[in-house]
Amino acid sequence: MRKPNQCERRQWPGEAILWRSTFGFTQVCRTIRCELLPLFRMNTVVYVEPEDVYEYIETFLTVPGVSEEQVVGSIVMDITSYAIPRSGTCTDIRPLLRLLRRAKGLYVGAHEITYDEDNSRFPPPSIQEILVQLYDVVDIEAFFDYVERAMTKLEIESDDTKGVEIIFELGPEYWEDWMGIWSKPDHDPDYRIPLEQEDMVVRWGRECGMELNRATGSHLTVNFRQGT
Repeated sequence: MRKPNQCERRQWPGEAILWRSTFGFTQVCRTIRCELLPLFRMNTVVYVEPEDVYEYIETFLTVPGVSEEQVVGSIVMDITSYAIPRSGTCTDIRPLLRLLRRAKGLYVGAHEITYDEDNSRFPPPSIQEILVQLYDVVDIEAFFDYVERAMTKLEIESDDTKGVEIIFELGPEYWEDWMGIWSKPDHDPDYRIPLEQEDMVVRWGRECGMELNRATGSHLTVNFRQGT
């Protein structure tokens, strides 16, 4: 997890004084502290590396006595940390999506996936928004139902050569023959996806809540992997 350096802490002394007085209010009694804690978590954005997101949620947000529906927090998955050379890092966001469907007070966002022109947007787009943008999702509940039913993993994968990718890993009973051909192989940068299979892809996408209705577009970025 990334920690602010000393320069960042000293940059806004006025805010530091305000926070210090507010923090003192939380020490009045346990009842006030419990009532203010969700507000503090919701308004405090924490940056974590993707592989640390579950540990942070388990350690700081899913405290005893708090149900999944009551989990509150604001998290940004720091994809920019992938600028550090590494052989490969994968984070399965399927359990995260399951939690986000229940915990309406939990926000998890990420930079550097959609590469929008306004990459300075704050807060950055949520994981749900990113999936909608990438895959033309028009029925988010249908899409998440498919993720829950058919996928064994939904991974954010990155290394210093490929950049950031999202990979659909599907159970064998949901695997379609065209999926292996549709995914672009890493070893062949000149590979062209056969568009004559577009009708099958469009039909599958619409069943999953995605509006795939053109020969070129977001659905061409999907990488498929067959799960075991």
